[in-house]
Amino acid sequence: MSGGKKARPIDKVPGIFYNSAMKDRVERACLAYLPKYLLRQAAKGPLPGWQQRFAAVVLIVDISGFTPLAEALAQAGRQGAEELSSLLNQHFSQIIELCRRYGGDTAQFSGDAMTALFMPLDGEGKQLEPAGRRALACAQSIQQ
Repeated sequence: MSGGKKARPIDKVPGIFYNSAMKDRVERACLAYLPKYLLRQAAKGPLPGWQQRFAAVVLIVDISGFTPLAEALAQAGRQGAEELSSLLNQHFSQIIELCRRYGGDTAQFSGDAMTALFMPLDGEGKQLEPAGRRALACAQSIQQ
C-alpha cells in the first residue's frame, strides 16, 4: 500500500474490486454483520485464527410459540414463508436493538433463537457481575 495507509484484509482479495472506494463500501457493508467484540479484536491487529477465549455472560433468547406459528404459516406456502421471514426479522431487529442498548453483542442465530454476549464494558474491569445485571435487565425488557 502506498501513502502510509495500513493494509486491510480486504485489500488482499485479488481482482474483485475496481477501486478503493468500492473496497471501502464492501468493507463497511461487511462490518455491519460482525459483532462488536470481533471488531474490537480486529482493531488491535490481525485476528489470531478463529478461536478466542474471553469472559462473558451469555443470554439466549428463544421466541416462544415459534413452532406452531411456523407450521401454521407453512400451510400458506410461499406467502406464509415470506410472512414468517418478515416476523422473524421484525422481532430479531427489536431484540438486537435492546441487546445493544444494554451493552450486548449479537453472537449467533439459530432458527428462532439468538445468542447475545455481555462482556465487561470499559470501566467495569474484568468483573462479570455488571455484565450479568445488564443481561438480566435486557432479558426483562425483551419479555415486556
